[in-house]
Amino acid sequence: MTRGEGSSMAETRLPNLFLIGAPKSATTFLHDVLGQAPDVFTAQNKEPAYFHFQGRTPRHLDALQVPLYACASLEEYRALYADAGSARYAVDASTHYLSSPECAARIRGLQPEASVIAVLREPVSRAYSHYLMGVRDGFVKESFPEALQREQAEMARPEILWGEHYRFIRRSQYLEGVKAFHAAFGDRFRIYHFSDIRSGLGWVLDDIQGFLGIDMRQAAAPGGGTAARNAYAVDRFPAVTRVLNGYRNSPVRLAVNRMLPEPLRKRLREGYERARLRSAAKPDFPEAAKALLQAHLAGDYAETLAYARSEGILREQAEREPAR
Repeated sequence: MTRGEGSSMAETRLPNLFLIGAPKSATTFLHDVLGQAPDVFTAQNKEPAYFHFQGRTPRHLDALQVPLYACASLEEYRALYADAGSARYAVDASTHYLSSPECAARIRGLQPEASVIAVLREPVSRAYSHYLMGVRDGFVKESFPEALQREQAEMARPEILWGEHYRFIRRSQYLEGVKAFHAAFGDRFRIYHFSDIRSGLGWVLDDIQGFLGIDMRQAAAPGGGTAARNAYAVDRFPAVTRVLNGYRNSPVRLAVNRMLPEPLRKRLREGYERARLRSAAKPDFPEAAKALLQAHLAGDYAETLAYARSEGILREQAEREPAR
């Protein structure tokens, strides 16, 4: 159920289902699948990041404009879900939350009975996919080793509000976020593997059906595909994309948004994405960068999995299949 399909209830509401996970972890895909369920509402802005910004106006040092997706006020955030109507769940799928452990308590403060689903991806491959997406979309120009050097320089100065495009390491560290959300939501917090969503979507949806108490029989992979909504591709028109990125971060976009209806803007965006992207073989992963990431991330990931399994919050396909 998407925006515009809900009933016209006078009272607006806040989301009560949070889908969290780092970029390139199939959260967009799972968000789209959940949106097909009859009792689930998904807003046009998948990632409002309200609890990440928490009423602050985010002015990043390395970005000229405030991110247009960011909801910096509660009124703006509520407005996204004004059409949720009687849907049992309204979804916020912001990828910022898992890597910002303080978001768990903030969400609980406003929605103490919310449910939370996290998706974890093996962090080294996730970081590389995140980098390739940044290159594809024109936000990252350096080689991967150079981009990691830039991120490490940013990490050495945590007092600065850096932008979002060089967070390959930071978005791949899960342990503190998992512990914070588990502490805040207990048995209303559940974790799935990225690999299981790709290869075992049916049993994942069955498990989500039991977890949320909703009918997931109408939910399926968009277009009958797998979790490859953001699969690797290259840009046919990088110069045009760079111009559009400047437009997206300019006040002109706000004026255009007021003039053009959202359905038309969506068709234009999707049409350009189809035209500009073409499938390609993924470039080789630089060994030095891989070793650096493993040094930063392997311990955190092992501890995350051990914690999630010991607490019974990680659902794995092997648990669901009978022994053979």
